[in-house]
Amino acid sequence: MPGVAAIALIRDDRGRVLLVSLTVLLYRGPATGTLVAEAGSDARWFAVEAIPDPHPALRRQLLDAGVGHDDRAAIEAALAAADVEMERLD
Repeated sequence: MPGVAAIALIRDDRGRVLLVSLTVLLYRGPATGTLVAEAGSDARWFAVEAIPDPHPALRRQLLDAGVGHDDRAAIEAALAAADVEMERLD
């Protein structure tokens, strides 16, 4: 199962970096067993279509992973509007 890693730089209105890096690993394939959250966390299964207004970073990560259908140009515009830069790591 391939993984996808992304780095996001989130800046404030002065251009200062607020979030240096965010790495998200997504895996696609059948899942078995019981979903268990870490202490103090929550974990649940959901369909991509069930997310009412996904953040553009999540939209980009899902598109990179080949999950669901989205428009790359629309995602890039939404990322720019949110002042988020993302780079794909290969």
